[in-house]
Amino acid sequence: MSRLTAAGCSVLSLGILLGSCFWPLHAAAPVKVQDVTSVADLTAEIAAQVTAAEKLLADKSGFADSRKPIQQAGGVIACLSQAMAEHPEGKKSEIAVLAMRDAALDLARSKEHATSAAALKSVKESLAGKRTSDSKVSNDWKKLINLHRMMDEMKARNSQLRRVIRSPKDPATDARHAVTLAVLSLALQADTHEVKDATKIPKWTGYATDFRKSMLTVAGAIKKKDATAAKTAYLSATKSCTTCHAAFRD
Repeated sequence: MSRLTAAGCSVLSLGILLGSCFWPLHAAAPVKVQDVTSVADLTAEIAAQVTAAEKLLADKSGFADSRKPIQQAGGVIACLSQAMAEHPEGKKSEIAVLAMRDAALDLARSKEHATSAAALKSVKESLAGKRTSDSKVSNDWKKLINLHRMMDEMKARNSQLRRVIRSPKDPATDARHAVTLAVLSLALQADTHEVKDATKIPKWTGYATDFRKSMLTVAGAIKKKDATAAKTAYLSATKSCTTCHAAFRD
């Protein structure tokens, strides 16, 4: 990464100073988050992630094995929180969105049971509106979740989607797997560090965009209980994944 010039640093500092005067302070997603998800879905999924992390933390003796999944949950919550911070309806909720995002980032970075438990407690308190959103730290989408953790989450969610498309039980809940993947695609699109040739960034962006659009179609089809449309869109999303892997990973 090239060094910032003195003038560049001054501009950056001014931007951070000015940005801190407004709510929320953030680096915007590649697209409007309100076109991707609702605050209701974000809130429900964050709550689900908190519950899952709590179950993992309950077994203190098994923390060595559960540390990575807990960190993964932290990254997912951070992305969902950032989406809520950018959502026009987000600031109308009583959730301390920025405090929740920062606590989630602490959870994603924690390597000890005690610090993980403390970070998750802060996430829960923020979700309940018991903390204040006074963060002065801006977060770019590419810094919200480790790319490898994101890929692990996407793999797990894809497995869940395959099952619910075949045998849906709760359309609203099942659709959140696809919605969450669409939100994660915002972080995927922003994190281009795996693209070694800058001229190929448009391709990376295109794959992430296609994946997001397909997942939103999957979510809509699941809510409508249209298994055929859900399967078609899911296969399209899978194609975006495999093509991207072939171009940038293999």
